[in-house]
Amino acid sequence: MTLPKNKVFCFDIDGVIASITLNAEYGTAKPIKENIKIINKLFDNENKIVLFTARGSQTGIDWRETTENQMKEWGVKHSELK
Repeated sequence: MTLPKNKVFCFDIDGVIASITLNAEYGTAKPIKENIKIINKLFDNENKIVLFTARGSQTGIDWRETTENQMKEWGVKHSELK
């Protein structure tokens, strides 16, 4: 399979990169390794990877630090986190 180059790919975090958690306990989310592997291949092939999340949008809790730490710990290559 030939991977595209110089494209922009946008991915939601929960349910795509991270497992869905009960009661929005995002710190307990687990990585979805197969999807992370695909995303990293796209990144390595000169594509821009934008990660989106609505974590905390309803509760007002700021999950950015937790999310950034998870992406780093799980080795998710990306260009932006929104």
